[in-house]
Amino acid sequence: MSFARPWVLLVLIAPVLLVWWEWRCRGRPLVLPLDHARAKARSWLERTIKVANLLPALLLAITVMLLAGPQRLAPDVALRRRHALGQGVRCHR
Repeated sequence: MSFARPWVLLVLIAPVLLVWWEWRCRGRPLVLPLDHARAKARSWLERTIKVANLLPALLLAITVMLLAGPQRLAPDVALRRRHALGQGVRCHR
């Protein structure tokens, strides 16, 4: 795929760093001072929240790619001419 402004793709470093930061850095669990207990390990909840926190980075990556201006690849001109002249591949019965 080619882009009209490929230099804009350098900004994709930001969402990659955001994803790395979110997934790698571990925060502290919230423990209220009233219960005097340690927070329970809820790995499924932690993963769900991390995935939800990755959505802004994903949206940023999609926006950057759209701003880079993706271009369609032009079909082969010779192939189009052959088909226009009736010289394309035909099936024989």
